[in-house]
Amino acid sequence: DGVNPSTPELIQKMASALGRPVRIFPFSLNLLRLFAKLSGRSEAANKLLSSLAIDSSRIKTELDWTPPFTMGEGLTKTAAWYLKAVRY
Repeated sequence: DGVNPSTPELIQKMASALGRPVRIFPFSLNLLRLFAKLSGRSEAANKLLSSLAIDSSRIKTELDWTPPFTMGEGLTKTAAWYLKAVRY
């Protein structure tokens, strides 16, 4: 839908949709990268700590596609489905 939230923003929106409190703790990315380097996991850390943005402009143009709902609406619907499924 053209919205590119940061990871903390996405976590906040997901928690809100689930009716749960947000638990985000600030931590230095440089320190995380240092720990990853020392443990031999630099490549994995780079994947986890880098941004991931999807450009949907091509599919929108070529297929004349419009997202059926916003990210917020999608998270709300997904959270409602999930909560119903886990309640048995």
